[in-house]
Amino acid sequence: HKPSVTNREMEVWALIAEGNSVAECAEILSIAESTADNHKSRLMKKLKVRKSTELVRMAIQIGLVEL
Repeated sequence: HKPSVTNREMEVWALIAEGNSVAECAEILSIAESTADNHKSRLMKKLKVRKSTELVRMAIQIGLVEL
């Protein structure tokens, strides 16, 4: 079954997939950098990926972002 991803995790995921750093995601979303990093970490655990590049690839595959 599909892992349940929160709205905030989706926002962070999309921003990372668009090439933003965790610090940039935090600034864009007006949240602490540590909070953005926690969202990214939980997302990677849920999706069973180890690298940010895999997050980007998956985001493109599901249509979250376009090339």
